[in-house]
Amino acid sequence: MVTDKKNDVKIDWGKSKNGLLMMRAFGTIEFNNLDVWRCINYNPWRPEWDKNADEIYFMKKVGIGAYHMYSRTKKIYVVAPREYLLDLFTFQEKDGTIIIIISSNDSLEKDLPDFKKGIIRANVPIGGWIFRPDPENPQRT
Repeated sequence: MVTDKKNDVKIDWGKSKNGLLMMRAFGTIEFNNLDVWRCINYNPWRPEWDKNADEIYFMKKVGIGAYHMYSRTKKIYVVAPREYLLDLFTFQEKDGTIIIIISSNDSLEKDLPDFKKGIIRANVPIGGWIFRPDPENPQRT
């Protein structure tokens, strides 16, 4: 693992034994965790913090805290855009911790409009976030 620490955020990245790229980040956000979660999923704001995002939307709510989601990245120089068909699950623990898990679900392809030329289907075996409230200040995550 390689560690980069800037602006009080620790970021570790590396490869798994199977060659998958991995990343995790630790740090403090000066907003409560529910507001952070809402901002991450408020698509009009997404380009403000995710410069690679092109199109992201929830395709369908499939249960309590469970969604089918579509995500597409922008083309960057010679790198083709990627699209992801995802299952997204959310859960809030009693202490306020919010857990979000995503995983690819290629069976959602039947719900998409026509395939767009030049876009590569990518996979996320598993990913997500954990937002824990600061025990000393619930307005920080």
